[in-house]
Amino acid sequence: MKDTGQKKQVAGLDTHEAIVTITVREKGKTLDDGGGIVMTNDMWLGPKLPEIKELADFDLRYWKQLQQGSGVAAMSPEQAAQLLAAFPLVSKAMDRMAKDGDKLAGTPLDTTMTIEAVKSPEQMQQQQQQQSSGGGGGIGGMLAKKMMKKDAPKPRSLVMTSPHQVLEVGKAVSAADLAIPADFKEVKK
Repeated sequence: MKDTGQKKQVAGLDTHEAIVTITVREKGKTLDDGGGIVMTNDMWLGPKLPEIKELADFDLRYWKQLQQGSGVAAMSPEQAAQLLAAFPLVSKAMDRMAKDGDKLAGTPLDTTMTIEAVKSPEQMQQQQQQQSSGGGGGIGGMLAKKMMKKDAPKPRSLVMTSPHQVLEVGKAVSAADLAIPADFKEVKK
């Protein structure tokens, strides 16, 4: 975790910027040697707000239940399933963030989460071989090979970016806010 020293107002509250970077890689190898996932959370932290933490804890429990424990609360269950199938290490990064989130000096009020995939040298070589063997013969094949050279494989690729911002923090709740709508009809089966 790195505190940048930057400050701004979010939802009428003073915040400071902290960047949390979590790297998940193969045990015994560096990220560059074995590939992996890098999750970066750029967060603007306000004062400790127990109400926001209670809401975040509820959301996390709810989404974990819906997604059989994946904990990827920023997306639908279908999207989370696709993400975790393609990048299984994301789940470990999310678990680590949830575990270490209590150590933050404040409540995240504005967060941008970025997830990058890092390819191992073997994965880079496989991708280069696939690109160099593609295309076939003739003018079409030559054109395809020339186009692929422009898009040389890169060791890092953006998987997703997810912004989340608290717009307002209110502590007063009226009875009308919690009332069952007048036109609500319960259907028992």
